[in-house]
Amino acid sequence: MNRLTWTNFRLWPWIYLVALFTVWTAGMAGVQAAERVALVIGNGGYQHAKPLANPTRDAAAVSKLLRDAGFEVVTVEDAGVEEMYLGMEKFKKAAAGARVGLFYYAGHGMEVDGKNFLLPVDAVLESPVQLRTQTVSLDTVLNDMKAVRLPAKLVILDCCRDNPLTRSWMATRSNVAGGLIAVPDASIPEATMIMYASAPGQVALDGTGGNSPFTAALVKHLAEPGVSAFDAFLGVSDAVAKSTGERQVPWIKFDGAGRTFRLFALGREGTGSSSGSSTRPEVMVEPPSQPGDAMEGKLAGDSMRNALGMKLRWCPAGEFWMGSPETEKGRFDDEVRHKVSLSQGFWLGQYEVTQGEWEAVMGRSLRDQARLMLEDDTVYTCLPGDPATLREFNNQKKDADPTVAIGTEGGNIPIYLVNWEEATEFCRELTERERRAGKLPENWEYRLPTEAEWEYACRAGTSTTLYTGALTIKGDKNGPELDEIAWYGGNSSVDYEGRGWSTDDWAEKQYPGGRAGPREVGQKAPNDWGLYDMIGNMFEWCQDWYGDYPQGYAVDPKGVGTGTLRVARGGSWENQAYLCRSALRDFTQPTIRIRNWGFRVALSPSVK
Repeated sequence: MNRLTWTNFRLWPWIYLVALFTVWTAGMAGVQAAERVALVIGNGGYQHAKPLANPTRDAAAVSKLLRDAGFEVVTVEDAGVEEMYLGMEKFKKAAAGARVGLFYYAGHGMEVDGKNFLLPVDAVLESPVQLRTQTVSLDTVLNDMKAVRLPAKLVILDCCRDNPLTRSWMATRSNVAGGLIAVPDASIPEATMIMYASAPGQVALDGTGGNSPFTAALVKHLAEPGVSAFDAFLGVSDAVAKSTGERQVPWIKFDGAGRTFRLFALGREGTGSSSGSSTRPEVMVEPPSQPGDAMEGKLAGDSMRNALGMKLRWCPAGEFWMGSPETEKGRFDDEVRHKVSLSQGFWLGQYEVTQGEWEAVMGRSLRDQARLMLEDDTVYTCLPGDPATLREFNNQKKDADPTVAIGTEGGNIPIYLVNWEEATEFCRELTERERRAGKLPENWEYRLPTEAEWEYACRAGTSTTLYTGALTIKGDKNGPELDEIAWYGGNSSVDYEGRGWSTDDWAEKQYPGGRAGPREVGQKAPNDWGLYDMIGNMFEWCQDWYGDYPQGYAVDPKGVGTGTLRVARGGSWENQAYLCRSALRDFTQPTIRIRNWGFRVALSPSVK
């Protein structure tokens, strides 16, 4: 037996009764620290210096860009000195435990005696003493970011637009430069990149309206999907130089070789037109070059790309509540809530295994899988009604063209029509392939995740129904909170272009539509550990035999020792809203090939 292998036959009468009579309330809210934090300051309304037209608009544009990219943003506009320091304190508090911190400033800036200063709108500079009390030094900004111990720090300054001190005693002094001075190497904290809108000592343009030339380019290039922070900054520099006829050329400085900034993107990530954004920086761990080299990540969400090109995310050891509270909407009785400890970290595929990856490792295409399904003479008891072969259940013939069983084909579409045994075989073959490439130590192996590992990674530190929070169910296939993170029965027909399957009899859909099927990986927003499609798109095979959860506290659970049914998790493109939850369990016979079941790989030390 399995729960909802396909939409049109999973809803047994007893499930309807559970759905109708269960008392539903929101799950417990999880409190998560932001992974990306930014302080954005735009000062234009100067009281004792020349006002500037664009800084507040620049700050608004950058704030929106960063929020869309998953940042928690502290925005301060037309700030006096006290407001600037308060904004910095708020930023430091929010950045505690974050992985990326970004400071952006638009407004007047100046260099005096080899030091850089940012000017609040209320700054009065009539004596040297006021320089210390009426401004914010760049050194202070860098020291504050260093104190928070952020793994990656970015400082972006769109200032020095002209001489702000037309009425100041400093306006005629020779020790006041027309632009910022380069930050000495010794003053740059570790893992820090600094970008000026113009080269040291040069004036930046304010622009004729809208945004400054620098910020206009910044907003365009930093939002490019998957482009590293380093390459994005180079793109900004080139664009500004071109748009200003080389009158303004931005300047970049970073600690060391800048490797950190070559390995993560600030903009949206994904293989398609993503509607969501990654909350995780691309802090990448290199596969080992020598046997015995370290394979572990350091922090949740660290990334690694194997020799095949598959990207994986690090899931550190930890504890979590597995299952669902009795009040969770749509809950099944086998989701008994219990505390689980995972004593060892593991890598998990950032995406479900794609058709391109499947064919590269196994030498078989999706059409080959469809042919295997049509030729399978196994009589399955998990189907509604009388036992039958899959082709009999689907009214198909053994010698039919395999395309009759296929909805969507493509290299970046997840593989489906793959049974548990084949998914396990893929992991074995991938392990041998990576070892031959010299990128996998002998004591590490690819495998399917355990059910506990899967849910731990899906939740990514949350305890709510979805990894984004609560789930509101407005209809059978209408859960609005799913729309941002998942392809499910309510939205999978929107702009669908494959052969697919008819949705005419699907009730209470969030959106109207005709045909639906699997979608390209990475198009919806990921969870906090950078994992995409953990809910929706494809059910995902796990290692475990299906059975009751252990009683009480469990350490490294691997399911029951024997059984007849294997577990899958996550819901799919054709499922009801209440089946697309972090705690939902499904199960079926391990030899069955299903149109909405796929898998993703885990990577960890071998278990002997």
